[in-house]
Amino acid sequence: MLFLITVFTFLSGANELEMIIDGETYRCEKVQSSGTTAADCVDMAYKGPFNRDQAIQLCQGQSSVAPAECGIQAYRGPFNTDQAIELCKKARSTGPSQCGIDAYSGPFNTSQAIELCKNGGNLERSECAKKAYQGPYSSDEAVQLCKSNSASLVIRSLMLLESSPEMRQRVQLIKSQIKKPVRKDIAI
Repeated sequence: MLFLITVFTFLSGANELEMIIDGETYRCEKVQSSGTTAADCVDMAYKGPFNRDQAIQLCQGQSSVAPAECGIQAYRGPFNTDQAIELCKKARSTGPSQCGIDAYSGPFNTSQAIELCKNGGNLERSECAKKAYQGPYSSDEAVQLCKSNSASLVIRSLMLLESSPEMRQRVQLIKSQIKKPVRKDIAI
């Protein structure tokens, strides 16, 4: 029987969780409720470069001002308001804007930087992509290689479990659920 050993370490005063799975280190950010609402986020974004509709689009459903902070920082960089919204919608920190600005300062255009850094991007992603681009990969390949895909981590873990004959059927059922297309009109 295969045993996976996962080590959990709390970092930075319990604000981050570090997991080591199969020799790979993964960091998860602990989201703390700050008592802010989507309205606080909209107010901040609206006081910045975003019009009312854009501010609502950026902050809808959020319970922190992080998307507004991220969007404002992205706009101060190379991104227009629509690009900043795409990059920072659902952001939990300014990580996506930092990643996008860093990627754009390297070999990537704004579209590639957004694709690489949206959905929780950070400087590690842009560093990964820049390093991949220095190697044998095109800029598009580097973006695809380094952008986050949480489903791939789950599938990789399931592949390890699948080596157990008793677990194979259960794993196949779970994998079939993961690969189903996600409806775009449902918030995750």
